[in-house]
Order: sequence, then C-alpha cells, then structure tokens
Amino acid sequence: MTMSSPTMMVTPSSVDVPVNIPAVTKRTGPQHEISERSAFAGTITTDAESLSLSSVGSESEMHHMDRLGEGPEGAEATEAIQASTSELEVPDTACPSSSGGSSSPPTLPTSPTLPLSLPCSILKCRNSDRASIKDTKRAWKCLPKPDLDIIIGNASSSTTESSNTANTASTALNDDSPRKGLEWGVVQIRNYAQTIGDNPSVSYGTPIQLDWDYEENDAVQLLEYETNRGTRRTLRQMVLSYYHRKNVLSWQYGHTEADIKAAKKEASRTKFKREITCGLLMAMPVEAAVESARRKTKRYFHKKENKQG
Repeated sequence: MTMSSPTMMVTPSSVDVPVNIPAVTKRTGPQHEISERSAFAGTITTDAESLSLSSVGSESEMHHMDRLGEGPEGAEATEAIQASTSELEVPDTACPSSSGGSSSPPTLPTSPTLPLSLPCSILKCRNSDRASIKDTKRAWKCLPKPDLDIIIGNASSSTTESSNTANTASTALNDDSPRKGLEWGVVQIRNYAQTIGDNPSVSYGTPIQLDWDYEENDAVQLLEYETNRGTRRTLRQMVLSYYHRKNVLSWQYGHTEADIKAAKKEASRTKFKREITCGLLMAMPVEAAVESARRKTKRYFHKKENKQG
C-alpha cells in the first residue's frame, strides 16, 4: 500500500481548502486489486498562526489497512472501509488534475513569518508542539481586563435573589406560626388608699405614700375611657403641701397626731445623715484607708494574744 503525503498550508485567515487524498490501493487477494480515489474538501479556520499539515496517515494506520485486505474476511472489511470513506467523497471536480491526467494535490504558498510546522492527520490532529500561553513570560498581562459592570450586576442579582428567598421563607414562617401581638382592649382602674411613708426626700413634714389596700372598679373599654377621661394634671397640681398631707392622713385615713410626729422626726434624722454623707463624700478615700488600718491593727493584736495564751 502506497500513500503520498501532500502538504497543505493555512494562512491566518479563514479559507476553503480542497484537500486531495491520492489513490489508495488495497490488496484483497492475489488475483485482483481494488483501486479507489477519495477526496474531500473542508474549511479550516485559524486566526493565530499558519499551520502546515504534512501527514495524511501514520504507518500504523497504513499497516492496519493493509492487513484488512488479507484473509477470508478481507472482503467484508474492505466494504466497511469503502462505506466509511464514501461519506467523505466529493466529485472529482474538486481535485484539480494536470494535463498529463495525473492528479496532484494543491499547494498553497508558505507563510514566511510563521514557519511553525505541526504533524497532523486528516482524521485526527495531534499537536505535539502546542503553543501555550503559560510558556510566555508574564502571560497574565495578556489576559483581558475584567468587566466590572457584569461582575457587579451578577453580584447584585445574586443578592436580590437571596433576599427574595429569605423574604419568601420568612413570609411562609409567619403564615404558619400563630400571630403574636399586644392589644389594649379594656382599662382596669384601682383606687389605692394612702398612709404614712418613710421617704426622707420630702421637703418638710411627714411623708405620704400609697397603701396596700385598694378598691377595684369595673373594667372600662379603652375607647370609652379615652373619650370620657379628664385632662391630665400638671406637676404643680400633683405637689402636696405639708398641711394638705397632714389633713389627708389625719382626717381621711385616721392617723393620730403622735404617728404623724414620729414619722416626721424619723424622716428628719434620715435626711440629716444624708447631708453628712454628701458633705464627706470627698473624704471617702481617707475614711476607707483609716478603716482598713483599724482592721489590720485589731487583727495583729488578736493574733498576738492567741500566741501568748
């Protein structure tokens, strides 16, 4: 089996190159030979460099095709090869012939700038010397700049989708869970009694405060209460003078004069102690140091007495 190796050069532009495959002779027996000619035309597009396709088939392919024609199964194998080859056949007009009747493969001019030659088969291309960008120095500079608009758009869309998903999930949870809320429907009013107090912050006289006893009135609707209630008192109106407090405690709640005077005296004593504390507030560190020294002295003499005893 003989096969010539045509040479095809492709320039850096997109061209339609008819490729001619020479006659292939397959031996199917000792008496006769089958000769056929197949050709196909294809379009090879390249934008980076010119390629030189210099081989049509490898020796292993030739040897395999040569052995297919031998033996009793040669006819069936040959028919299978012919069927697969016929899919690539085109009319003979695609292959230009010379004046002598013999066909010769077309040859394109060789590019003088890019002399890169790569062995390639028509059926399977094998790039042994593949040009890689990793071999180039500082290859990262050749990469295109990132499009920030697309990146920001994708990030915003993903954020919107996640927020929509979270809102949907929260809405579903709110629909499933019972509704929680605080509503004011009615107003419950209590009338508390007053008694003698112990708050020393009173300006003068006996302090007064609320008692534990109270009278509970009927519940009133909130709207009705807001409609019928009077105006709120000012701070000046809520102040109770000494005589007013004394009359309320004695005449309204039945406290004696002795109880009122005792509460007044106790409130004055507590108020005096507060004034002393406020006056000695700057000397508190000195007082703390004196108390600490007193405790340490007592502890020392107490240990000494225990040792002697």
